[in-house]
Amino acid sequence: MKPDEFREWSEEITDRQFEQVVGHIYDELGWDARVTQSKKDGGMDVKLYKNEKRQVVSVKQQVEDKSGIAPIHLREIVGVAVRVNATKAILVTNGQGSNRTQEEEKIYRNHSDMDVELVELMDLYEMVVQNNLFEVTEKYDTSLRDKVNSLLDDPS
Repeated sequence: MKPDEFREWSEEITDRQFEQVVGHIYDELGWDARVTQSKKDGGMDVKLYKNEKRQVVSVKQQVEDKSGIAPIHLREIVGVAVRVNATKAILVTNGQGSNRTQEEEKIYRNHSDMDVELVELMDLYEMVVQNNLFEVTEKYDTSLRDKVNSLLDDPS
């Protein structure tokens, strides 16, 4: 699968499936990944545990708005990480962070005790390629979004 195909696939799955995909990828990388409930998750979509490390992940799917993920999402997951005493805050997107989001990630990395990471589409793609995790694209069916949308369009 090429990067463009991976991007298209990631835009076609549901938001919930994308959260599960991210959890699956981290699980395959050796983390105990727990996808949170879909409602009232406080901005934390996946919890990661390994040894004494506890990391929190926010997953933002970027489908229509190509301007980049806003910095408020990075600030939110950093706040969650502080609140739950996590060792790292991760913002994952199937797009990219806005210029301001990328700048803020660097500020957090260089000027705070909090370990912060912005994982953009190509970073996620590289994780999949380097660890041969393409089965994740087969596990999550893109037709589900089409089925949901057709039901919303024609409720009869």
